[in-house]
Amino acid sequence: MSLFDLRENLKDREGFRDEVYLDSLGNPTFGYGELVKEDELDMFPEGAKVPRSIIDDRFNSSSLSAWNSAVEQGDSIGGVSDELLTALGSVNYQLGPNWFSTHSRTWDLMRRGLFEEAAREAEDSDWFKQTPDRVRDFQSALRAEAAKRRDPSRRDANSIPQSDVDRYGFLFDGGSGYASLGNIPPIDPSVVDSAMRLLDRGG
Repeated sequence: MSLFDLRENLKDREGFRDEVYLDSLGNPTFGYGELVKEDELDMFPEGAKVPRSIIDDRFNSSSLSAWNSAVEQGDSIGGVSDELLTALGSVNYQLGPNWFSTHSRTWDLMRRGLFEEAAREAEDSDWFKQTPDRVRDFQSALRAEAAKRRDPSRRDANSIPQSDVDRYGFLFDGGSGYASLGNIPPIDPSVVDSAMRLLDRGG
């Protein structure tokens, strides 16, 4: 996934309006879900047309910021899959880069690798009441992340927790999808879980 993929996802989810309207919280909004800034309220009251150049500039800037925040957050919890990275970008675009301060329990569960539990926690929020489809998108990505971490054959290069890499020496070849242990030739993913369990038991 890439910034381009995030932007396409946002355009699909946000929809587009070239005039100022009130969002679900009553905030003046335009373009792809962009809020009218306080110093723009006189220039762009409700119903006002917004030039396409302003819409595009704002969207490009906001989506880039959301993507950078998503990458930083994904890295901070040991790396995440492309699907969850895009979902994090969408969350940052909608809620802002400090979304995890408001949704601290969801974020804490993610940091602990409890993605299924994080998906359930995300639903227990005003966010879900206001924009349930957006929360369901996030839940779907969290549950897919949980499934990938249970089944190494479904993991991509970004979804191997750094703790596993440090502890077991597993390295992923993102092209082949195979794991390798140090300089040993690639190992079929189906044996990775067994190897990890043996290492945990000291055998």
